[in-house]
Amino acid sequence: MKLSSVLSDITGADGRAILGTLINGERDPGTLAELAVRRGRSKVPALIDALYGQVTDHHAFMCRHYLEKTDRLTSAADRIDARITALLARLGHDQNVADLDTIPASAPQPPRSSSPRPAVTWRSSPPPGTSPAGSRSVRG
Repeated sequence: MKLSSVLSDITGADGRAILGTLINGERDPGTLAELAVRRGRSKVPALIDALYGQVTDHHAFMCRHYLEKTDRLTSAADRIDARITALLARLGHDQNVADLDTIPASAPQPPRSSSPRPAVTWRSSPPPGTSPAGSRSVRG
């Protein structure tokens, strides 16, 4: 299973819908692919191919664990950003922050629910030339 080969952001709306349903027990690639609603909608055939593979209850457990961890870290980063912004405002640096926001690379970013991007890979059989122990990997 290689969702990230089709969706550039597996923690975005489409990826979250698919992963949430997968975690909750749905394993049919067609059913999972039909959950795509945004840009992923045009990629349904590729999603079906990418969602083919063996996912065990343990894979689902670990995926839930990594998504929850991502959410906690994103929430913490957002709270820290808000705190820094409030402190700078209290110190009278509002205009400096506003000026920084005009620089494209420094402008406020969309909510970070899309970052970090965990790579999730499940294979139903080991790739040629590898041992069965290396046949499944989940990184996040």
